[in-house]
This record gives sequence, structure tokens and C-alpha cells, in this order.
Amino acid sequence: MPAIHPALVNEERPFALDELFFSTTDLKGVIRYGNRVFTRVSGYEECELIGAAHNIIRHPDMPRGVFKLLWEYVKSGRTIAAYVKNLAKDGRYYWVLAAVMPCQGGYVSVRLKPSSPLLESVQAIYQQALAVERRIETDPSLRKQAAAAGEESLAAQLAAAGFASYDQFMERALSLELASRREALAKPSQRWRRRGHWPASNHAQQGLSGRCRRIQDHLATLFSSLERLKPLQHEFVASATRLEQTSHWIQNASLNATITSQTMGAEGRVLAEVARLLRESSCETIDAIKELSLMMSAISRKLGSLAFDVAITELQIEVCTYFVDELQVAEHAYAGGDDLRCGAEESLAILFDQLESRTRVAYDAAAAMRSELSDIRRPLTRLSRLLGEMRMVQFSGRKESLAHPHGREFAAVFEDVARRVRDSTSVCSALIDSIAACEATLEDAAAGRRAVLQDVHEARLATLSLPAV
Repeated sequence: MPAIHPALVNEERPFALDELFFSTTDLKGVIRYGNRVFTRVSGYEECELIGAAHNIIRHPDMPRGVFKLLWEYVKSGRTIAAYVKNLAKDGRYYWVLAAVMPCQGGYVSVRLKPSSPLLESVQAIYQQALAVERRIETDPSLRKQAAAAGEESLAAQLAAAGFASYDQFMERALSLELASRREALAKPSQRWRRRGHWPASNHAQQGLSGRCRRIQDHLATLFSSLERLKPLQHEFVASATRLEQTSHWIQNASLNATITSQTMGAEGRVLAEVARLLRESSCETIDAIKELSLMMSAISRKLGSLAFDVAITELQIEVCTYFVDELQVAEHAYAGGDDLRCGAEESLAILFDQLESRTRVAYDAAAAMRSELSDIRRPLTRLSRLLGEMRMVQFSGRKESLAHPHGREFAAVFEDVARRVRDSTSVCSALIDSIAACEATLEDAAAGRRAVLQDVHEARLATLSLPAV
């Protein structure tokens, strides 16, 4: 089907915050199926969408670089979340946060309504990227170059906004949008208007709906557990910075003390030896801190990735639940015929297949994170031991400096060393406590793994035996 390009209307197509919509496509992006919300919001009939290229809803305000990035992710087997401005059949627009993921034979795109302040920032970023592309795309043959330039513009703007990578940005975006949506839907005026108002068409679908909601509860618990781990990411960064600054200061102080002691001749021999020991100890401490910092950085990145995976899984079960509810609406009797019925059944199976694999991956990743948090105790223990040794060297140095007639300057240095060693020891203790708390949180979350995987598996099997609507 050729793309339709309606005249643009600067007006938003409405849809509710609690509504989710999805579509499935083949590997070339040709639409195989879309749920009722998708057809309603896009303004197209189901028969117009099925078999059409997904760019039938592409809005000209969208930078090509965003879609270039999207295809790079999904073709490499990865999931991506991106803000997208879509074009409806009547020329109006609607913004979504789309989570696009590979599935067997194609791709699944799940969309929600953005409600966080981040959308406004993204709109400005897209405008700049689009301007870059339009300066280059003076001819249709330059589309690829324009898309590449748009992607570079996006990366540069996100870096300027403090995001080291697109991964980091989309992890933050999905987290903010889900939190904003959850908060808004918790209000009595917004809470799940549709639930309980749609007639159940059969007992099997009612049972599947109930199982879906149990899975939602389990995944919400896991997601909530990971939300409590977020402060650990910031603590890792802050702790690494403090420890590195302290160790370098002590190293410089010991070097200065060594130089000063050498000017004192034989009288400064003992102090010179103490300063040397302090310098060696600080060098060992710096090595230990570097090892610890590398491990903390890796864990921090994996925490972000884990939170993203769990958020996608939570979104997946919600859209599964939503779609099962849609199928319970008696009037949605597939007026389009057998092709639409087959498309719905195929899409339902795809959604639950995805849900089962993603749930397993999410819980396995949480277990792996627990193991990595446990592994970080080794460098922390080593660092604590080195700080203890440094404390002993400092004590000896202070004692010698107080006994020396010209040791007042040394005494002040060793006092400052003692203060900084105490600070570093406190940082290590706080990290050990935080890691223990996070391990306990992950252990609690893992307790429901078996039950939720059983529910997901049974839900997937149940979709295979649902009577036709």
C-alpha cells in the first residue's frame, strides 16, 4: 500500500494515559496487526493498516536519525525505547514513547502516552536534529547522509544533556515515563477507567485476565525492588570520586613530606622512612580504588540495563493484559473477517512468547546482579585492610613528628592524613552496608521467580486454547 500523506493539522489526536497500543510488523516493517487503540488513534481502518508499511504513520517532524538508530538496535536483536511523533490519517499528530523489540519473524512495538517533563526537552532536541537533516537533504538521494547527520546531532545533544550514551538516555526516559504514568493513574480521577466495564466473552479469557494481573503484581514487586537500588548507582559514583581524591591527596602529602625530611639530614631519617611507607601505602590504595571503581562503574551500568529490562517486561505484561481485555469486548467481533482474527491470535501468541522470555531474562539478570554485588566485597575488603595499614603508618608518623623538635609541620600533615583515612573508611563501611541492603532486596524479589514464571508459562499456553472471539 502506498504511503498516504495527508495535509498536516497542528492538533493532537487524543488518547488516555491508561491506554496502551501495539503493532506487529514483519522484518521489513510491514504491519501485520495492530490493536484497537492503534487503529482508533491513527485514524485508519484495520484493513488500511494491515499490509501497509509502518511509515504510513511517520510524521515529517521526526528526524530520520531517530529511525536510523531504531533500525540499528532492532536489527542487532536489541530493544529500543524512543519518543516518536506520529501522523494520523486526518493530518493530526500524537506523541508516544515506543518500545520496539525483535520477535520471531519481525518486530513488536508497544506505545504509551508520554507524561513526563522529559518530552519537552526531547522535542527541542528533535527540532535541532531535523534542522541539521534538512540542511543536508536538498535532494532525495541524500537521505542516508541526512539520517547519519541527524543521528550524530542526537548523540551530541544527549551528551550535552549529561547522557553518556543513547542506552543511558532511554533507560532514564522509560523510568521517568513509567513513574509519571504510575503516579497519575494512582489518582482516583484517572484510575483504570476501562477495568471492570468490558463484558467477559468467556470463562477462559476471564481466567487469563486474572493470571495476567497476578503476573503484573509480581513484576511490579520486582520493578519496585530495582527502584530501591537506584540510589546505589549515585552512591557508587560519589564514593569512587571521594576515595580517588583522598588517595591522591595522601600520595602528594607523603611525597612533600619525603622532600621536606630530606632537607633535615640525619635528624629527618626516621620521618623520611615513615613518609616513604605512607607513599607506598597510598600507591597500593590507589590501585585498590581503581579496581573498585571499575567494578562499581560496570555494576552501575548493569543496574541501569537491568532496570530497563524489567521496565520493558512490566510494560509487556500490561499490554498483554490490555489486549486480553480488548478481546473480551463482545462488539469487537473481528468485523474485518478471518484475516484479522488470525492476526489477533498470532499477535497474542507473540506478546506472550515475548513476555515469557523477557520475564526469565529479567529474573536471571537480577540473580546475576546479586552475585556481582557479592563479588565487589573482595576489593572493598582489600581497601579496608589497606586503609587500616595506612592508619598505622600515620599513627607512627605522628608519634615521631611530635618527638622531633622541627616536626610540627609533619604532625599537621599526619593529622590531616588521619582525618582523610577515617573519611575513606566511613565510605567503605557505608558501601558495604548499602550493598548488603541491595542484596537483601534482590533476594526478596527473587523469591517470586518460580511462581511468576509458572504463571507466565501457563498464560502463554492458555492463549493457544482460547476460543475465537
